[in-house]
Amino acid sequence: MRTGEKIDLPALEAELSKIKGIGGKRLEEIMVVIEKFFEE
Repeated sequence: MRTGEKIDLPALEAELSKIKGIGGKRLEEIMVVIEKFFEE
């Protein structure tokens, strides 16, 4: 990813939710980590 690019977090979350074995709670935890990463 190049600096300055935007990530569509809702779209990312939707794609991650399609992965077998990732339920709602786990998906929330993953999204928190991703959001913290992009805040830095």
